[in-house]
Amino acid sequence: MKKKAEILIVFNILFYVFIFIHKYYTNDDVPQVLFYMALSFSSIFLEETFKNKIKELEVYLLIDFLLRIGVLILHLTVLIFKIDISKVSLITAILFMFNIILEVIILEKVKNISEDKSEIVNQKDINKFIEDFKSRKLNYYAMGTDLKDEMAFMINALEISGKGTIVIIILSILVFISRFIYANLVKLMFIPILLIILLLHILFKLSHQTISIAYKNNEHKSMRNYIDIITFVIGYIILFCEETIFYGKMGYLHISILVVGAIFFVPTFSTKYIIKKKSEDIYRKYKRCIQ
Repeated sequence: MKKKAEILIVFNILFYVFIFIHKYYTNDDVPQVLFYMALSFSSIFLEETFKNKIKELEVYLLIDFLLRIGVLILHLTVLIFKIDISKVSLITAILFMFNIILEVIILEKVKNISEDKSEIVNQKDINKFIEDFKSRKLNYYAMGTDLKDEMAFMINALEISGKGTIVIIILSILVFISRFIYANLVKLMFIPILLIILLLHILFKLSHQTISIAYKNNEHKSMRNYIDIITFVIGYIILFCEETIFYGKMGYLHISILVVGAIFFVPTFSTKYIIKKKSEDIYRKYKRCIQ
């Protein structure tokens, strides 16, 4: 955990460095991509803290991340409204100091927090576990009926989730195909649009099946299904419009718009992550059963 806190400090510094560079090279996409990457990586520790319910760090890490979001909003405001950079540089510097102070506090706090000793499970272990389950090489007697049924449901969810990933990849390819058609054969745009609608319908059916298996609470299932569908559609529309209708017209905001669109995909991939974590939990339960 101490290493994660140290990595957070590194990504925080990189975020501010690339923000500073982008102030003077606004037409260069490279520093913009890099500060978004640094921002994304700096959120990993925050995400893990909330998932593992480490109350001692949640508030500090949340404020730390929100300060960077504030700096990002300030940075984009300066670029859009052509505000004098020197007027906001002092504010940025102060926020940077607050970030560093918070991260030093976090670093001190993690020294007193015991780390999770759960067995680390990699994808290779899960794949072999699924193979052995399907080929009946596991000790079903030790596993028990409940765990066996749970594993069968989870394999089904993983397979459906995999099909959903394939559909998402095809939808992504269709964005670039649509850009070409819009630029050269605009009268044929109805073809990729119809294909996109069909694939979205398939994706929503797969998403509904996945959520039905992955979640036990019926009310939570329904809410989660709506969230996944609505956010994915919003994100896809943003990316589709930016990469076809407005392609090349948004200047230095191009990368930011793509990032905003990608953020709306988080709930969908979060569901996939939950399924993966549940399969790891089943694997650990089985290992305990046969010990």
